[in-house]
Amino acid sequence: DARNWSCAYDAALTVLWNMLQDYGSTHFQHLAMFYPALRCLQTGFEASISDLHLLEVVRDAMRDKLSSLHPQRFPRTGTMECAIFDVVSTLLTSSTPFGCSTYTCPHCSFTSLSHQEHLSSATFSVYPFHWDQSEPRPTVQTTTDCLRLVFNYANGPACRSCLHPMSSTTVIEHAPPMFALEIQRPDSAGQPSILLQNTCSLSAVSGDVLYSLIGIVYAGGRHFTSRYFARDHSAWYHDSAETGRSCI
Repeated sequence: DARNWSCAYDAALTVLWNMLQDYGSTHFQHLAMFYPALRCLQTGFEASISDLHLLEVVRDAMRDKLSSLHPQRFPRTGTMECAIFDVVSTLLTSSTPFGCSTYTCPHCSFTSLSHQEHLSSATFSVYPFHWDQSEPRPTVQTTTDCLRLVFNYANGPACRSCLHPMSSTTVIEHAPPMFALEIQRPDSAGQPSILLQNTCSLSAVSGDVLYSLIGIVYAGGRHFTSRYFARDHSAWYHDSAETGRSCI
């Protein structure tokens, strides 16, 4: 939507729409049982199979709902962008927490159990420069390395007792069926580069789960584009401003 910027929604929904087409309604229904926000999308997606023009109706309905809940985070009109992280984290929020984080101070041994609400969203953010200072500085970080940083973070919030940085360890009780990882690109020569893996695993109390990369959303120049990786190993690119309703 050139008048009311929609590229953040277009990029996210393009990945989800192609996943529904690729993996089928049963798979998407399983995801919707875990992430309630996907239930309305599933209904709209299935109605759009016979008429692709309805996908824009689905998108706008989602925008209306999000904007009514958080008008500042999700502006509905004009050329104001919203954060793709906010869109995806809203879509991938579980109705029940799937894990918890424990913060421990290495200086005074103070321990605190975080609120489990922090682990209801399966959207995680990691900065490449957040490496463990006790380890050699890496030149390359993989997706697995990024997950390790998310769930075992050496520079957490300040200790309530001595104010030193606490270490965070996250325990996943039940691995989410799908997750998103926001990775900030290095902004200086000394930062490690990121190597995206086709697959990565997540350890949970209920057992390890292997995930496959299905999509990437690119951010830059106040614009978002996306790429979908199909089960047949083909890759598709979408830019709502250039490719419109098509993936190439």
